[in-house]
This record gives sequence, C-alpha cells and structure tokens, in this order.
Amino acid sequence: MQTGSWVTTLQNHGMFIDRQNDVMTMAIFDYDSEGRATWSYGVGTIDGNVVSAELYSYDEIVCISEPCDRTAATRRGSVTMLVFPNELLATYVDALPSPSVRADTFRYNRLDFQRPAELDVPDHAPLPDFAGNWLGGFTGDATRPDDLRSVTITYEGGTGIGAITEWYFDVFATASGDYLYTIFCSDLDPTRAPRCRVSMFYDDSTCSTDFTYRSVGVDRLQVPATCSGPAGSAESSFHLYRTDS
Repeated sequence: MQTGSWVTTLQNHGMFIDRQNDVMTMAIFDYDSEGRATWSYGVGTIDGNVVSAELYSYDEIVCISEPCDRTAATRRGSVTMLVFPNELLATYVDALPSPSVRADTFRYNRLDFQRPAELDVPDHAPLPDFAGNWLGGFTGDATRPDDLRSVTITYEGGTGIGAITEWYFDVFATASGDYLYTIFCSDLDPTRAPRCRVSMFYDDSTCSTDFTYRSVGVDRLQVPATCSGPAGSAESSFHLYRTDS
C-alpha cells in the first residue's frame, strides 16, 4: 500500500498513513459532535495484511512550579486494519468519540489526486504571485533619491514577442492610479531559468533589473538593479514588500 491520505464515507474524517517496510504509522483526523478536533496517532507492525495499533492524542500541558514536557499523551482507543494494495478496512474501539458515528468499521480508499480534464495544462512554469498591493520601487544613489511608494499590481495576461511568450503585470501608483511600469516574466527560453525583468524610465535615467522566479517570496522581493543616467551607471536594488497579506 502507498503512503498518503485515505478517506471513507464518514464526513469530516480521514487518515494519513506512512508505511516503511513492515512498520505502519497512522494519523487519524476526526471531529467530535462539538466540532472539536480529536486527532490521534498510532504505530503498528504489519503481520501478513493485518496491523493493530493503540491510538493516542497529544495535548499541551502547563506546569507551574517547574519545567516539564510540552505535551502529554492520552490513550484514545485502538484500531485494527485489514490492508490491501488500494483499500483497507479499519475497525475502531473507543476511538471515534462523536455519538453520531454509529458504526465502528469503515472501508478506506486512497485519495487520488488528478487534474480535472476540463482544466488546460499550463505551458509555462507557475508565475510569481505579484497581483495585489505592495510597497515597491528602486532605491536611489547620490544622483537620484529612492523611489519607494505604494503600488498596486495587476496581472494582464500573456503577449507574444517573436517566438517567445511573456506574461506581464502592470504596476500602478496606488494613490493616483497612474501607470508606472510593467513586470515581464517568461520561462520559454531553454538557455535560462524562468525569469522576470523590470525597466523604469525616469527624467534623466533608467533603472532595470532581471531576476529568477524563485527570487520572489510570498511577501517580499529584493534583487540587485542597475540605474543608468548622464553620470553613468550605478548599482541599485529593486524592492517589493506586500502590504495586503
């Protein structure tokens, strides 16, 4: 049988199983009639195609007078399983607390993850999640001040440039709604890792940066940049800090 998530007809209930050689662990996720989680854990040795295990839950304990372990185990009954390659039968004893559960034996099947046929298969790597509100821009130098401001970024789709498609995000000043610049991303150049690029034109200079998809964090981006102007080129950096998380 395979490691993974297993489900049965019982609502708000499931099991995660991990098997290594003849040892199997199980995490049973269940809820009582009040909606409170009653998760329990067990480990057993498979004998033929049968495994039995004592089940325990773990609750945080508080010690006042002296340090102690964070959790204490509480026995939650037991389970005996008849294991097959693609299904199992589990019989519980004193392990499912909800009074609405009137049976003690359930047939489980492994949860099979499949992409729905009606969804298109993407032809590119997942794009960085830029859409939303950020504080962002290029840092300045001796000839130009920082340009960090509140911006709103919207996803605008893809556009063809020769044989390569780029997906782009437009950046607007949050306060005024004025267009500022565009972030272009592409992964169709086989000689490079998936990358994004930004160019920002000022009155007398241009700042630009080029970075990989994996440089973009959940709520932060900070990458090197270059600004060029009448005084020559200077090293800078491009920043985005998400403000709507």
